[in-house]
Amino acid sequence: MAARLNLCESLTVVGLLEAANQVNSSIPAIGLLKNLQFLASCGQLRDSIKVLERAEFALKDELLLRQARSCIQSNLLASFLPATERVNVRTYAGLNKLLTIGFVPPSNAIDLLEASAELNLATPLVLIQNSRQVDQSLQITPYWIAYGNVRSGSTVVFNLLRILANSSADSVLSAWEGDFQNPSKFFEILSESPGIDIGVLKIHRSDAAVNSFLASGAARAVITFRDMRTACYSYWRMLHNRHSPFFMKDPSLDKLDEFIKNEIREFREKSSQPNTLLIGESTLRSCPREAISKITGFLGIDLEAESDNFLSDYLGVERMKGLAEDGRSTRNSAGHKQKTYLHVNHVTNDSSANACDERAKEYIESILSTKFKMELDRDCCILANH
Repeated sequence: MAARLNLCESLTVVGLLEAANQVNSSIPAIGLLKNLQFLASCGQLRDSIKVLERAEFALKDELLLRQARSCIQSNLLASFLPATERVNVRTYAGLNKLLTIGFVPPSNAIDLLEASAELNLATPLVLIQNSRQVDQSLQITPYWIAYGNVRSGSTVVFNLLRILANSSADSVLSAWEGDFQNPSKFFEILSESPGIDIGVLKIHRSDAAVNSFLASGAARAVITFRDMRTACYSYWRMLHNRHSPFFMKDPSLDKLDEFIKNEIREFREKSSQPNTLLIGESTLRSCPREAISKITGFLGIDLEAESDNFLSDYLGVERMKGLAEDGRSTRNSAGHKQKTYLHVNHVTNDSSANACDERAKEYIESILSTKFKMELDRDCCILANH
């Protein structure tokens, strides 16, 4: 075994990719699976993923590719367990249920979490210390809602909820309201599908069905908000972004009046609902760790420290921007990535004010200081009902 490990460790990524280039229909498919099994069992997980990615272009055998992916994932998950306690575990939730109080992650935990994100694009593993309690709470509250205002960081929250859900349960339905004729259909599908453990919904507008489940305690919602000055800058940028569902050709400035009026109405209606948590976009952007802590606490989830560190980086501006620009993800009819609901130019590390000309900036300042002055606080955030 020692000689085998030394050989494995001596393999380079270049060599692995050369091997993958040789994979085609004329080579026995089982050879690829054995190669991946060997690499994964030696702990060369990220290298085995690289081989798998290249093989996906050469092979048309879906069953073999699923077997290869399952093999890598099983070895990845087993790597979190002590060598004396390793069992065949196949899912994130399955691993979390095996972790005990006082669990100490391996020294390469961050690398393993990164590998999980590469293997399951945009859905990394997170380690949950109280998974059994979370599982019990899902029996009562199986719906998590990203209920934020437009351009307020709600997509980041949606992805956090989606990631947490996929490490909490084996069967998760995550969706955007536009995927359905109406939001009620989302809840209807879940109620008719006993095999689904958690439903994660992204929706901006206040909705009667969502509010009903919040009132009953069956749902919890995270409401993101933003000061209306930078929200207007960001919205104006999206109106000019051809990849955005808000895109319009030559939008008029009065679209900003409609935007602000709608945001005030929707925020007041949503924030008056029970079982909701308010998070500012500025906190998500500048203090992701604080935002994650508030949201996981709200959901009753106790993250292991390494996962907390990992998520704080993963949900930061740079990583979210990278996911938005990633060309590997397929898109839905609205131009969003099907899993993350990000789109090209969705996230920027530059100020959205730089995307506005002086005419737009002056108009925004004018309506905020006159027409909507009494609706906003000193920081230009929407005042609650009064």
